[in-house]
Amino acid sequence: MGITMKKIILIIGLVILTSTFAQTEEKNEEKVVAQIGNVKITLTEVQKEISRSGKSNSFADKLNTLTTEGKKKILDQLVREKLFSLASQDEGIKLDQDEEEQLTKLRNYLLIRKYISEKIKQNPVTEQEMKNYYQQHNKEFIIPEKRKISHIIVKEQTRAEELLKQIKEGADFSQLARENNIDASKQRGGDLGWVSHGIMVKEFEDASFQLSKGQLSEIVKTQFGYHIIKVEDIKLPEQKKYEDVSADIKKRIEDERIKQLEEELRKKYNVVVDYSVLTPVQ
Repeated sequence: MGITMKKIILIIGLVILTSTFAQTEEKNEEKVVAQIGNVKITLTEVQKEISRSGKSNSFADKLNTLTTEGKKKILDQLVREKLFSLASQDEGIKLDQDEEEQLTKLRNYLLIRKYISEKIKQNPVTEQEMKNYYQQHNKEFIIPEKRKISHIIVKEQTRAEELLKQIKEGADFSQLARENNIDASKQRGGDLGWVSHGIMVKEFEDASFQLSKGQLSEIVKTQFGYHIIKVEDIKLPEQKKYEDVSADIKKRIEDERIKQLEEELRKKYNVVVDYSVLTPVQ
């Protein structure tokens, strides 16, 4: 039914290859795939390295999706690591103090991460907790109002008044912005894009958020010049759906638990910190 002999052979080959790995799983430690002097690389090591690659957690999936070249590269990398490690040991290469400290920090980091992970597993965040958090903090999950703003900006108030009069008499706003603006929006016909509260200077923001869609402002003075503001469009505040923020909520709750855990540990181990040593002596 459209399956060529070549495809059949390929499928059979993959099945045999997967089966071979599965059958030798208990004997992987005896199966040597490479040797550097007296140092051996077993099939188990190769399997572990393959399992670490890619997004899937299934070894079988990775085995089937990795190309022959990809598998070779993984094995070659293992050989390279063993080769240089063996050479460094034979030549008595040692880590200096700074490198040893970095190694210790890395080990501590891994221990801390595992400790916290174990604590989270012992007290996992439930779906109900997440939904309760969403209800109690729903204001934190609101997309704020945004406005699509265009403006004309000039240096002199008299020029701004002339341009406002022309617009009210029917002149094209964007064309006047291209001809007169003293900022970079000149090339875009005065288009400033979508803005929300806290983006623009106070005088500009106050005027912008008092206007209706399509409405023009009067002359607005800021530190940058004299503006004529036009609201092109408005996006009202929108509540984010629970499904869209559930991952964020889970992390927030976990972070709260980690913080609480830290406070408990500080009490348990009687932590005392002297911040005065950080202040320079006058």
